[in-house]
Amino acid sequence: MRDKLSKKELEKFIQSHKVIYIRHNLLSSVEAYKCIVLDGIVAVHYTEKLRRNVDREILDNHRNPENFEGSAQGVLKRFNRYCVDGAVVFADYSDPDYTNTPMVNVGIIPEGKGYDVKRYPQGFTYKQIELVNYVTLDYSELAPFLAIHPRGGTISEFNAENAVKFVYRKAMGLPVNFSVDCLLPAQLEVLCSEFLRTKANGEIRINYLLMPVGRGMKTIDIDGINENSRIFAQVSFSYNEKEIEEKIQQLKALGSLDKKIIYIYFGPKEKEEFAAQIADNVRYISLEEVFAKMTGTGIIEDMLKYSTLSSGRFSGLDSLP
Repeated sequence: MRDKLSKKELEKFIQSHKVIYIRHNLLSSVEAYKCIVLDGIVAVHYTEKLRRNVDREILDNHRNPENFEGSAQGVLKRFNRYCVDGAVVFADYSDPDYTNTPMVNVGIIPEGKGYDVKRYPQGFTYKQIELVNYVTLDYSELAPFLAIHPRGGTISEFNAENAVKFVYRKAMGLPVNFSVDCLLPAQLEVLCSEFLRTKANGEIRINYLLMPVGRGMKTIDIDGINENSRIFAQVSFSYNEKEIEEKIQQLKALGSLDKKIIYIYFGPKEKEEFAAQIADNVRYISLEEVFAKMTGTGIIEDMLKYSTLSSGRFSGLDSLP
């Protein structure tokens, strides 16, 4: 099952399917955990959420999401839908307390018939599906994904779709295009701040930051300064004109008592003309320009450097008790 699709079929699947994130917080034995990770399995539990009149000892009762109560029913319905429709999966196995070797499998759920049910030792009954064409990635090098992964819920769509697909294509030996879409929002904020510090010309070039990138205030991502000016900048992938206008208005509301203010909005090239129409006193710099000018400096190359662990195996599992 590991390499079910050819490279041509895999590329077509990646192009046509969504990326979902699955968090594994399994009350499991070490042996079951090893089996799930090494065999590229994604699974959810929820046995305790079965309706009172449903016999949990009968495996078939676990196959129907309607037999579950509360949030479990919604999660299992989504899981079953993805098992039928197919999806690219970012499977996070970092939650179990007994491992110091967190890891991620990225692979695909092929279009099929729904999830399976398996009972593991010690009474753990999991609703699960086996990934195909999956690869195990070094968790330590996926730190940027940890900053944006969904905070709540077990299964959800991942808003880092382009970045996940880039990593997956690269890991599977498929052709990849290096473009601004491959970067995560946090990476893009850092890239734009480095652009202002090292590549920008004239009065918008900053000497240093006054606040951490993306973490200072809600309305700005970059707060920098030079000898003559304070630079406030917002960084956004958004193509939504209403959202762009709101962000620009919030940016313009900021002021400084002791310095000239320069407002900068980093956004898609396609929206540059729109931004000029609504705010002529805000400098618009396209993300594509930043990406082009920072290519070759080393920062983009390092941001897009992800390690792959061969054969879907992670030797750190051997250290588990």
